[in-house]
Amino acid sequence: MTLSTSLLAASALAFVVALILLLQRAVKSGALPGVAAVDMKHIRVLQVVALDNRRRLHFCSCNGRNVLVLTGGTTDVVVDWTDERAAS
Repeated sequence: MTLSTSLLAASALAFVVALILLLQRAVKSGALPGVAAVDMKHIRVLQVVALDNRRRLHFCSCNGRNVLVLTGGTTDVVVDWTDERAAS
């Protein structure tokens, strides 16, 4: 590999990393219309129950609502949505 090819590869890599960092900052600041930043502080896994070797039942809280999700089969299924306020 020659010096010019190495420099070209390094500059291309630096450009891609800089572009990723700029897009990350733009998404976090809300500067891109139509792209919403995901705030993972509002999603909590409350309980997980193993049904068999593959399938799991996840009880999660998301923005004041509870959701029951079945995972591990051929498709993941949202079983039920409930309000926390209605449960208490």
